[in-house]
Amino acid sequence: LGGHDGCFIYTIGQSTHIPGSKYAFYVVDRDPVTRTVTVAATTDHPALYSHSLVVDRLHWVSDVPPQYVTERRMDCRFRFQHRHPLVPCVVKSRPDGTNTITLDRAIRAITPGQYAVLYLDDQCLGGAKIIKRGMSLYDMHCNELIHGLNTRG
Repeated sequence: LGGHDGCFIYTIGQSTHIPGSKYAFYVVDRDPVTRTVTVAATTDHPALYSHSLVVDRLHWVSDVPPQYVTERRMDCRFRFQHRHPLVPCVVKSRPDGTNTITLDRAIRAITPGQYAVLYLDDQCLGGAKIIKRGMSLYDMHCNELIHGLNTRG
């Protein structure tokens, strides 16, 4: 749709304008390799929302919680922006040392490079750098449609 001065200047969820358009668009994704910035037409577009994310190794404020030690998973709450409410989640350890966080509800603009912070009640347990966000609600819906068409025969 247009050019830009580098995808590094855009943040997921940010409002931006495309030259020649009178409407704002919202950054959904960016790829520094291809220099592509993907945008959506509305601030609440399903492509901006995800139920899951992958984070790097967790850094604990104190001792590693017992549930995480014994089960390699943990029920807790998540936040990645300090003004946003805490969201119930499940954290699962992966064989490579990273972790998958699955949220009880989809949230907007999960951004790789920012930090996921985990809480038990109101106590901060620790956090980790976000590596990637999970599939967006838009992508999930498209996959469901494609799967439905493929199973009809």
